[in-house]
Amino acid sequence: MNGKKSTPVSDIAKCDSMRTTDVADSGSDDTGSGLSGPDKPGTYNAGSEDVGREDSGQRDPVSDDIVSGNSGAGDSGTDHPGLANQGASSHPRAVRSFVKRDGRITRGQQAALDTLWPVYGIEYHRETLDFSTLFGRKAPCILEIGFGNGDALCEIAQREPHHNFVGVEVHRPGIGHLLMRIGQHELHNVRISDHDAVEFLANMIAPASLERVNIWFPDPWPKKRHHKRRLIQLPFLQLLAASMRFGAVLHLATDWQPYAQYMLDVLHKTPYFENTSSGRDLEHACVARPDSRPLTKFERRGHRKGHGVWDFMFKRNDIPV
Repeated sequence: MNGKKSTPVSDIAKCDSMRTTDVADSGSDDTGSGLSGPDKPGTYNAGSEDVGREDSGQRDPVSDDIVSGNSGAGDSGTDHPGLANQGASSHPRAVRSFVKRDGRITRGQQAALDTLWPVYGIEYHRETLDFSTLFGRKAPCILEIGFGNGDALCEIAQREPHHNFVGVEVHRPGIGHLLMRIGQHELHNVRISDHDAVEFLANMIAPASLERVNIWFPDPWPKKRHHKRRLIQLPFLQLLAASMRFGAVLHLATDWQPYAQYMLDVLHKTPYFENTSSGRDLEHACVARPDSRPLTKFERRGHRKGHGVWDFMFKRNDIPV
């Protein structure tokens, strides 16, 4: 896949089933919403139209634990510097930050998956991507992990045509919806991975190659016994740091205050990032939502209900990994 070109898209954008309203009910049963469901405190998902970020999974009727689905995992071994001196147990791949459930895929989404995935999709291999070959040009690259239905990613890709964007999402309805949007807007600066983000980073992203990393509204996994599934942990931040150039920005956002405090505490423990805000407590450590993160209808809905949102912007310092 490393040599995929920016191929024009025409017929797929004209298909009747490709209209944006085709996803209006793509997840109406809430089976794929990263921040909804009985255990999720949030009521909206800034990056998803109920087609899912990191899913809450299914309950084991005996243990009440999460039963993991097929995440498309590959070999977790890697020579990436972000995993040096950690050992496999530091971020065990048997424990994932998501559970993959595809949910309902509309005709438009399936048509986009069939037609546009071969052009814009990144097949997982344990070999480093060459962004210049992947996009057919040299440009700074931004990674978004857990893009939901891709509306936000599509919007910022249109706003910032001088950047290349790689989105990572495991839920097929969301991937299909983003591919629909790519076809409609004829975007050539977006590529998509459907693989586990940790393994994708470790095995396919070159060291010091990312300009910015966006992780917006990841699953907070609120129950204490599920905290091990949270994406934001020290080994993962080390892996991110190794993939980011010095001066690159890590942008995190959450709508759940306990998870905001948790993320801030973890970020303060890592030596590789510095807060762009001068405060250390939660109230002063976050920043106002920047223009680079689009405001979605789910966030507006949360604002109307009095829910807060916490944005953090941390800069990669020059401490080597």
